[in-house]
Amino acid sequence: MAFDGLHLPMIYLQGAVPAWQARIDTGQLAQVCRAARDQGGRLTALWGADNRDHGDGFSLHLVLANSDGALWLTCPLDTRNPAYPDLSQWFTCADRQQRAICDLLGIQAERSTEFVDRRPWLRHAAWTAAEFPLRRDASLQNASPL
Repeated sequence: MAFDGLHLPMIYLQGAVPAWQARIDTGQLAQVCRAARDQGGRLTALWGADNRDHGDGFSLHLVLANSDGALWLTCPLDTRNPAYPDLSQWFTCADRQQRAICDLLGIQAERSTEFVDRRPWLRHAAWTAAEFPLRRDASLQNASPL
């Protein structure tokens, strides 16, 4: 089975490409990403979600891929302080995706270095820094037209 070294309870997803799904917590995220990278895996997708209207809070989703297939991981986040470990230390391509997630949802990557680019990636001044347009409770009535 693919991703055996990750030691996760995975569900096989039917489809044309071999794929699995698993839920992990933020405490496991760093270990799983490091192990996947060390086994030749790569990050192919990263996004956040606000499911507070369904009672699930915020979550981070990522897809890791290797020669065996794809693994879709869902990581529930603390609703009061949605944050997760910085994935760019294992996958450099995560940097801009993490900045976009922060701009759109306010979900922060916990960055430990002062040399990280913290500029907004998608904000473009269409909404204030305190507004997050993909949150379920977003009210962008005062948003500036582009």
